[in-house]
Amino acid sequence: MRTSLLSSRVSSLRYNGWICRSCARRRRLFATSRPAFASKKKGVQTVDLTVPARTRFAPSPTGDLHLGSLRTALYNFLLARRTGGQFILRIEDTDQNRTIEGSLDKIQKDLTYYGLNWDEGPGVGGPYSPYVQSSRTDIYRQFTTELLSSQHAYRCFCSTQRLQDAAVHRHKMGLPPGYDRTCFSIEPEESDERAHRGEKYVVRFKAPTENLIVPDLVMGNVHYPADQKKAATGVFDDQILIKRDGRPTYHFANVVDDHLMKITHVIRGSEWLPSTPLHISLHNAFGWTPPVFGHVSLLVDEFSDKLSKRDQRTNLDYYKRPVKVDTDVLLNFVALLGWSHREKSDVMDLKEMIEKFTPKFTRGNTMVTLSKLNYLQIAHTQRAIQESDSRPKEFQRLVDDISQAATEQFTETQLSLILGHRNLKDYVAPLVRADVKAFSKLKEAGENIEYPPQSFRFHENHLKWRGKGRKIALAEHATLRFPTAEDFLTRNKSFFQPLEGLKAKLREEIQTVESNETVALAMCLIPDTHWTKENLHDNIEASLPPRPLEPPKSEHQQPLDPQDLKKQALAEIVNQIESDPNDDLGAWKAARRRIYSWLRWALLGSQEGPSLPDAMVVLGREVSIRRLREAVEVSRRVRGEREGILGREKANVEVVNDGDEGSG
Repeated sequence: MRTSLLSSRVSSLRYNGWICRSCARRRRLFATSRPAFASKKKGVQTVDLTVPARTRFAPSPTGDLHLGSLRTALYNFLLARRTGGQFILRIEDTDQNRTIEGSLDKIQKDLTYYGLNWDEGPGVGGPYSPYVQSSRTDIYRQFTTELLSSQHAYRCFCSTQRLQDAAVHRHKMGLPPGYDRTCFSIEPEESDERAHRGEKYVVRFKAPTENLIVPDLVMGNVHYPADQKKAATGVFDDQILIKRDGRPTYHFANVVDDHLMKITHVIRGSEWLPSTPLHISLHNAFGWTPPVFGHVSLLVDEFSDKLSKRDQRTNLDYYKRPVKVDTDVLLNFVALLGWSHREKSDVMDLKEMIEKFTPKFTRGNTMVTLSKLNYLQIAHTQRAIQESDSRPKEFQRLVDDISQAATEQFTETQLSLILGHRNLKDYVAPLVRADVKAFSKLKEAGENIEYPPQSFRFHENHLKWRGKGRKIALAEHATLRFPTAEDFLTRNKSFFQPLEGLKAKLREEIQTVESNETVALAMCLIPDTHWTKENLHDNIEASLPPRPLEPPKSEHQQPLDPQDLKKQALAEIVNQIESDPNDDLGAWKAARRRIYSWLRWALLGSQEGPSLPDAMVVLGREVSIRRLREAVEVSRRVRGEREGILGREKANVEVVNDGDEGSG
């Protein structure tokens, strides 16, 4: 469809049979280079999950792994583990000029960090070693000789200058690029002799001229029509297999290694679709059975542009610092970028993904939005806390992160005043269980969030996102906003530092009545053997006045309609009821709220955090009693100051009144 539209558009630009070279070149590219996809129902191969699959991840050490390469590695890893097969790591470093020192070590560390351990490869070995292509040059030379003997390949002695001149000439004439097979007519004996004399050459593959249909796990039958128009102009896509320096090209080494290492399935990005005909043709030339290919969707940004490697979201280090994303969370997020599963929940760890994985993928481009990652991070964290007994590793990672952040945020003196002889991690663990709400919602997108980041290239569609509100709305998809270990400590800082400053700040907001102090002193009498969540809750409730009976409903009172309830300001109604002096139930609720609020001020200096019984258990009896007694002293002092002020004001009023009577 796209080709026909482009052709009609180009045809409309014709004038007296003339067409510009640029438009003609674009039309040829779309007409010949891009495969025409058949219906997904036709040619889609299925994978027998009972047969072990041998998959591979073959990165080039030309830079760090990015989000797309991690997805490729994950899909191949999941298929191998799901079928009980093998996952192979192979380093394709045929282009030595682009190889970056230290990149290989970084690739291996990243895969290990995310738990994608390989069964064969560098550092592990295996029956088909070496697994670094630069160490396999002699192997490729043997298979080059085989292709030359079968005349599926030939030596090309054309100089670089001749090839450049021919390319410029064809460009000026508006002809498609390609090689004219000048050296294909050289007799094998002459070719061998010239090579023996040391004349420089490359080895080219004689491209087949028939149509090609390749079944694909994702795309179905992919049709690659033969380029008859290019052949009519005397040029062919005869790709280079061996370069002038004797090293193989990526495509040749890739095919040979896939065969020798008995790779059965290859899952890779759809950007490799144009290279698939060459790979299949090479397999056919050798008489080999090619692996099953599956080309997954491209990763795109919010504007449907291919995700750039300069985008911070593609950099794996972005998810390690300054905000740490759990490894299972990022793998879960990456797996959902194209994987189509039938589970009710998207939340899965690596083990669950292995058990549930099937090679079914979406065909369209996949948009990368961090809002999904934010959701997954919260869901995984809450699940790790709520199921800490069955997920000890995930829970312990969370405790370790919070403990590490606490040692960086608070001084050793502050922590020692709270911990005493307790271990920090043993102290943090019950606090995390008690305050799971700390990880229940996203942080607000502040006004300082700007979009797009500087690392994004400019796009005309960015002009659509003007105004602070829209920037913040889009920032929800482009920023990490889930609660972190530092956010947890900010919410629960009273568990890690003294409360003097907090009490001084809130003393004017707390009602200091004698009944509150009585409840606090009563809590101090609970022995250590009874210092449990249940006992503390029962003692707090027992110190409250008995709950009055609710007044009977009037016979004439009609029940409120649920729709009316939604429209009413319930908070105002409740406040009015509770402030009614004749309402015993409202007065009891107000007293209960006052006591709980005072106790939270005394123990935590804040209304946020876990429940009071949970907080007292985490703090421990010694710290809790110390804080309660300090609060009672502060409360009595403040209450005395207030009563003294009221007494002086009353005395002044009486003096004024006496003076008025005397003057009368």
